[in-house]
Amino acid sequence: MSPGTAAVRATRAALLALLALLALLAWAATASAGAVDGTVRLLDAGHVAEPTSITAFPGDRATIAVTERTGRIVLLRHGVATTYADLTGRVESHGGEQGLLSIAFAPDYGRSGLAYVYYTAPAPSSAGGSDLVVSELRGDGRRADPATERVLLRIPHRLEQYENGGQLRFGPDGLLWIGTGDGGGNGDPYNNAQRLDPATDDPARGRDALLGKLLRIDPRPGDGCGGACTIPAGNPGFPQREVWAYGFRNPWRFSFDRRSGDLLLGDVGDARYEEIDVLRAPALGRGQNFGWPQFEGAAATDKGAGVPSSCCVAPSLVLPHGPQVNAVIGGVVVRDPALPALAGRYLYASAYPGEIHAVSLTPDGAGADVDTGLGLKGLLTSFGEDGCGRVYAAALDGTVVRLAQTGACGPPALDVRAARRQRAWRAGRAAVAVRCAFACTATAHGAVRLGRGRHARTLRVRGRVVRIPEGGERTARLRVPRRVRRAVAAARRRHRPARLTVTVRARYQDGRAELAAATSRLVG
Repeated sequence: MSPGTAAVRATRAALLALLALLALLAWAATASAGAVDGTVRLLDAGHVAEPTSITAFPGDRATIAVTERTGRIVLLRHGVATTYADLTGRVESHGGEQGLLSIAFAPDYGRSGLAYVYYTAPAPSSAGGSDLVVSELRGDGRRADPATERVLLRIPHRLEQYENGGQLRFGPDGLLWIGTGDGGGNGDPYNNAQRLDPATDDPARGRDALLGKLLRIDPRPGDGCGGACTIPAGNPGFPQREVWAYGFRNPWRFSFDRRSGDLLLGDVGDARYEEIDVLRAPALGRGQNFGWPQFEGAAATDKGAGVPSSCCVAPSLVLPHGPQVNAVIGGVVVRDPALPALAGRYLYASAYPGEIHAVSLTPDGAGADVDTGLGLKGLLTSFGEDGCGRVYAAALDGTVVRLAQTGACGPPALDVRAARRQRAWRAGRAAVAVRCAFACTATAHGAVRLGRGRHARTLRVRGRVVRIPEGGERTARLRVPRRVRRAVAAARRRHRPARLTVTVRARYQDGRAELAAATSRLVG
């Protein structure tokens, strides 16, 4: 190295250090600019062993599902914990960032019973190290059987225990989104975050094109994941076809805004910066490069020499490392009507010391970043929501808390109601009331179930589409065909029950979709 080159690098290092200090001072000044309404408090929601993620449990707005690092999935309801599934024998959890990392329930869980888990597993004995596993479990109500596990993805991650990613979410499109880390090591030494061609994979050398990515799949068997999943038609078309976006270091936690449909992702930094990325709906960052390892935060790294910043999507929020900032824990946009002091604000934290911040993230960038004055003493690991939209946070010491003001559970975004008894077999019509918190187009489909047990049969009822304004309610009236009415009459003569279930799929203006159902008994 020539003296001139050394001098240039020294000057550059000094300049970067100065910029980092200025950014840290600016962040600290902004963070102390105001405090959140003192009525917001943390309520104890229960205690589990080393919680890593929190998500709503379908069909029960008061229950959350919490993953424990060592492999158990727990359902928490009013502080009482029950086991949903135990994968302890399959999970590698000896490393500091290893373990059972998240769970996601299929949008039609009430019908299919399908749930999906993300964990680190021991690699084949001859290989050593560990693999990232995304797999499917089949549940029955409030319990799933580990024996039903079907592996969708098994990604080699064998040279490092760190930077595993770990988030699963079903998006507004009904598809499964997966965040993977770059494989570990400072500065992405295996060059995975920019790798897009699986032909260059080499597990023994730490190389895999599925690492350092945001993936999007349909979990049904098909043409992806070696036959275990299907590649959605809208994916960008990279050689590694499961990839939706790339250039991430460790996307530990991301979420979808319930109202806008935006995807908000916390990418854990390396040496200098943490970042929050906002992938705006409806494109949601399709095919885009988020810069790692050429850029950390908005600053070029040694690998970014000569790479124009236009190559990549800039972060929406950059957090310089300092005493209060180490590993960013991405959170959620508050849409809980019972938490008005934080409405519309994005919550995030640094893993330690676990202080919760609230920031406004707009298309023009980040607004005021406020320290809420709330936090967890242990290592904060995750945020999550229940079926009401109420916000939770967890720490590795076992603490699970809910952010609260009034504590009320607001109305669901989609509410479907039907009379306990209907005379559809005579009138030729069946009706359900549909309410949407946001403007939606609702499609109602009916199914009539006749009899019980193995002798039961199901007849379909043609769908009906209704358009509902924000906060409005409409009645969807379904025409019951003559053949179905005759079958109902015959069942009643034999004293066999006849039940009508109407399933409503609401699609909102931002592209999100949601399912709900109501059941009535058909009587004379």
